[in-house]
Amino acid sequence: MEEVYSPINGKIQVLEDIFGKRRLVVGGLTQSGEAVEKVWRKTISNFQFPISNCLIMGLGAGSAAKVINKFFPEVKITGIEIDPEIIRLGKKYFGLAEIKNLEIKIADATLTINHKQSLLLRNQSLIINHHDLILVDLYLGNQVPASAETDKFLQTVKKILVPDGIVIFNRLYYSKKVTEVDNFEKKLRKIFPKIEAKKIETNKLFLCRTIKMK
Repeated sequence: MEEVYSPINGKIQVLEDIFGKRRLVVGGLTQSGEAVEKVWRKTISNFQFPISNCLIMGLGAGSAAKVINKFFPEVKITGIEIDPEIIRLGKKYFGLAEIKNLEIKIADATLTINHKQSLLLRNQSLIINHHDLILVDLYLGNQVPASAETDKFLQTVKKILVPDGIVIFNRLYYSKKVTEVDNFEKKLRKIFPKIEAKKIETNKLFLCRTIKMK
C-alpha cells in the first residue's frame, strides 16, 4: 500500500493481505495491525482493577491504544512515539486519529521519562503524571534502544506508576532474542517486587507491580 523511508526507523511499509487486513512493518518486524492487537488483547482483557490514566511508550500506529480503548473506554491515554512518519501512517491507514481519549506526543520516550527523573530528584515530593497502567513497547526496527534498558529508565518508570498500578514491558522472544530477554527479566526482578511473565505468540510480556498484591 505504501513504503517510505524514515531517518529514525529506516524502511517502513504498510501492507495489506487479500482479506484487507493491514499491518505496519518496520525493519522486517510487524509493529501494528491485527497480530499486535491480539497480543495486547490476551494480555489485558482480564484486568479487574480500575484504570483511569494509561501511558504508552512506543505508540506505533496505535494497536495497544485501540485495545485499551475497547476494554477501558473512559481511560485517558497518553501515547509517546518517536517517529512522526509512523504517526502519519497510523492516522492514514490504522484509524489512529479516531481513538477516543488519546493524546499523542511525538518524542523520545526514554528522554521524556529521564527528564521526569531529573525533576523528581530535585523535588522528592513532586508527583508527575502518575499512571495506573504503563505499556513499554519501545523498538527501533527489531531492536530495543539501550536507553530503554538502563536502571535509570526502569526506576523512573516505577516512580511514575501509582502504588497499585501495573507496567507491562513487551519484548520479542524467539531464537536469538531469548538470552537478551532473559537477562532483561533478571534486571526487572531486581527493581519490581512482583512480576508475572506471559509468553504470547513470539512475544514475552512482563507485568510488573510496585507492591506485592494479596
